[in-house]
Amino acid sequence: MSVFMHIKILRDLFIAIVFLTAHTLHAQKALAVESKDESQWKGFKREDFKLGNRSVRLIFPNKPAPGNPWLWRARFPDWHTEADSLLVSEGFHLAYINTNNMYGSVKAMDAWDSLYAFLTEKYKLNKKAALVGVSRGGLYVYNWAKRNPEKVSCIYAEAPVCDFKSWPAGFGSSEGSSDDWIQLKKEYGFNSDEEA
Repeated sequence: MSVFMHIKILRDLFIAIVFLTAHTLHAQKALAVESKDESQWKGFKREDFKLGNRSVRLIFPNKPAPGNPWLWRARFPDWHTEADSLLVSEGFHLAYINTNNMYGSVKAMDAWDSLYAFLTEKYKLNKKAALVGVSRGGLYVYNWAKRNPEKVSCIYAEAPVCDFKSWPAGFGSSEGSSDDWIQLKKEYGFNSDEEA
């Protein structure tokens, strides 16, 4: 092998190392957390913090179950929390990221991907999350599950929105919500009802 081939190999290796280092530093910066606030939630430790510009809450069980299972609430984290608190008492963590009014859009799913990476890396939560989608939360849990099927253990859905043409658009039997429909089209980048 010639000297020039050795130099080319070393140059390519150097470029790869620089790229990987920059990518790792960018990923770590993206996962940087601002200050945490600690409190109690139904007798369990609760942490509130920002991941990027999104508010996150994480509830800790007193004794984590083997494998660190966790529930991931898509929306309405304070609504009908009886099952949540029972599962936390059985060792599940409970997570929520505020992507309200994003209707399961690509930007919302990117925020979810960041939270997933953060929780599974920093807190060593299970690589498969149990998703909870109530009402419009269905748009989030099903979009994220479609995007990441290998990262989902199960989905619990209660009166889920599964098709935004039904709600908020109101093109089916639902009356819909005109304000939410305008917001959804903007969030998804649709220019018209037809495009949506």
